[in-house]
Amino acid sequence: MADNSMPKMPRTPGGAPMGVPKQPNTPKSGESFMERLKSDKKTQGIVAAVVLLLVVIVVVAVVVVKKGENASDLSNTLFGSNSQSQDLNSYSRLNGELTTEEGEDAWVTALMIENLASDSVRPQPGLGDAGIVYETLAEGGITRFVAMFSGDIEAEKIGPIRSSRDYYLEFVSEYDALYGHMGGSPQALEAISGLGIKDLDGMYV
Repeated sequence: MADNSMPKMPRTPGGAPMGVPKQPNTPKSGESFMERLKSDKKTQGIVAAVVLLLVVIVVVAVVVVKKGENASDLSNTLFGSNSQSQDLNSYSRLNGELTTEEGEDAWVTALMIENLASDSVRPQPGLGDAGIVYETLAEGGITRFVAMFSGDIEAEKIGPIRSSRDYYLEFVSEYDALYGHMGGSPQALEAISGLGIKDLDGMYV
């Protein structure tokens, strides 16, 4: 007679059934995403990684934009804005720096400036505004400056202004400059007149 009974499941020595495949964790019907997220560690890890990636992208974008603004501000500070740069299309005949068309042919003014090592002299006001400064020995081991200014002089005060010497006139003649000084040696005063230098002698102005 055939045995129609169900086959017996193999069991462990302790009596528990063995070999039963583990059922997959499938979402329950009607279970929300948040409920699944609370119970599924793998999904939690994926969501955390996505959120972290988005935060990194936002931070990088903010840093890049901020650096671009700072670079633009620095460029405008050092070189001027685009509108200003477009106006600088000529070169100064004094020192070759970029300037406007008006600045290209601006008149040069040469001033004799004291360089005595004294607190009453140094630092010489306005000297830093000069386009070119020549330093030459005057007498007694003391030097003087011939400071060349292009166009309108913006400094409120320049000096101390000193007397002329004839060997300084070579610098002045090179730029056909107005020459400001306070008197000078007989040789210098004679040369100024003979060379036709545009004289601004403070003794007579």
